[in-house]
Amino acid sequence: MLTLRNKLLPFLHPGSITSDADSKALAELIVLYHPSLDLSDDLTNNDVEQFRYHSKRILTALFPAKSLSCLIQHHIFQYNTNQVNIYSIQHQQINDWKCSNQPILLYFHGGGFVFGDIDTYSCYECHLSKSLNMLVLHVDFRLAPEY
Repeated sequence: MLTLRNKLLPFLHPGSITSDADSKALAELIVLYHPSLDLSDDLTNNDVEQFRYHSKRILTALFPAKSLSCLIQHHIFQYNTNQVNIYSIQHQQINDWKCSNQPILLYFHGGGFVFGDIDTYSCYECHLSKSLNMLVLHVDFRLAPEY
């Protein structure tokens, strides 16, 4: 049976899946320095929301600040009844990537399919766009455990 706990457990408690020393050390560091990220085995929707909130705070503090020259445009792609949100991220101007032969970086954010969104990763993606001098396409996908 696939439950909320089963979907999140490998991501939240890496030591529960493997006895690898590095995984155990990571789990212990999370409990020690970020106790708000250590969730119990009996998860609720509120636990997941709190985890996402604290994860976003930690990750956004790690990334460089977004410069004023970084532009972000939202697009919705739809195929039949399915749709996905895509964000174009580039410095100075956003090239029409649909009609261009320029390289692009297709970015699927981290977070174990549990947390992460454009707000969490846009500063880093702006940094990538400027450093690599290319358009970044951020794919925003639905997160577990809701989906």
